[in-house]
Amino acid sequence: MNPSNSSTTIITINANTTNTNNLIIKETPHNRLSIKKYKLLTSVSKVSLTYIPNTHIPSHTYSQSHSHTVFFPKSKDFYANKDFLIYYQRAKTLDNLGKYNEALFFYLLSIELYPYFQLAHYNIGKTFYIQKNYLSCNKYLHNTIIINPKNHKAYNLLGLSFKNMGKFLESIQYLEMAIRLNNNSAEYHFNLGVVLSEMNKNDLAKLSLIRVIDLNSRNYTEKAFHFLAVIFEMEENHVNAIWCYKNLLYLSDDKSIYMSLGNLLRNLENYEEALIVYNKYLLVNNNDIEILINKAEVLFELGRNNEAKKVYSIIKCLNPLNVEYYLKLANVYFSEDNYKSSLDYLYIALIFDTNNDSTLFKVGIIFMILQQYEKAIEFFKLSLQVNSFNNKALFYLAEAYKLKLDYKNSLHCLIKILSYGSDSFNNEVLLNLIQIKKKWRWSI
Repeated sequence: MNPSNSSTTIITINANTTNTNNLIIKETPHNRLSIKKYKLLTSVSKVSLTYIPNTHIPSHTYSQSHSHTVFFPKSKDFYANKDFLIYYQRAKTLDNLGKYNEALFFYLLSIELYPYFQLAHYNIGKTFYIQKNYLSCNKYLHNTIIINPKNHKAYNLLGLSFKNMGKFLESIQYLEMAIRLNNNSAEYHFNLGVVLSEMNKNDLAKLSLIRVIDLNSRNYTEKAFHFLAVIFEMEENHVNAIWCYKNLLYLSDDKSIYMSLGNLLRNLENYEEALIVYNKYLLVNNNDIEILINKAEVLFELGRNNEAKKVYSIIKCLNPLNVEYYLKLANVYFSEDNYKSSLDYLYIALIFDTNNDSTLFKVGIIFMILQQYEKAIEFFKLSLQVNSFNNKALFYLAEAYKLKLDYKNSLHCLIKILSYGSDSFNNEVLLNLIQIKKKWRWSI
């Protein structure tokens, strides 16, 4: 916007081609600076001036540079003008609409008329925080604390701002100050716990998160249990992790909780309990394919194959194009030595995903078991065309050649595996190399 030559300036609040809302503001000695500042702010996002009175600036509290500070003289009738509240309300409205730059302009007007207005300073800091302009955010939050040293919300937001800047020690200092001022805030304890966790101070983090649970906050208890569960899992403290997840089930129907608990129980080979968890979720959401697949896998791990097949049939009805369904069912039939049915489902899976090297490899393995070595070689080669570094496919390709008495190609595959430097097959490869060399010498 170009500066106006007259005493009236038109500020465009919503510069939208379909809906333009112009506010006409008279320039006065009090608002001229804010108008100038707003014009600068809309073109340069990281501009921040600090508006505070020229008294009450404790050096131990205000640690920022004063190079951009504007001091206002105090007079008898300076605060008689109540327009600062009108500007503030307009700023809040724009703030709630997500029009942050426009809101900043009116916040600046309000603190120009009333420099001690801590709510405006705080909201400017909060707006800059939302915009991820943490340096400007910190300046205005410091002003808030100067005006009101007991504003725990400002300390909390400063703590989050410094956390996002990667300055964890400063973050902890401000969050601890917020807690000292308001020890019953679950939000502040939770924020401190998160920062401590990011610093790998898990014991202290757990104390903060347990304090959140003790406070029984509607908004933060669930978050605290979830964060604690993650920490306990990282520490391989499975008993406490399960305790956290089970408590979470009473607080939320979130699918991710059921998945996390079910997967943890499966990793511990506690399949029966995992099955109970999945069934509990399916009572409410009986068509959830991801949970159904997990349930079928658990039934398969328990050896209850017929029940697993029934669950897979439900999955097929819900989504016939689900490739995972065909692959999982192929595994069930493979475990029963029903290779024909296993092959049928693998072939269907390949229709949907032709270039899946893992599926091609599995088909090759079945043909190896059926002693159809030509077909096995064909599918191992197809698998290697998709992923030339698939050492398992190379190894079994060498084995198929060996069983066909094609020692030359078998030897070539084994040498290729060794050239890749993989340790997983080295002993078996070397043993096969010795055997093949002996057999090849006899065949010659």
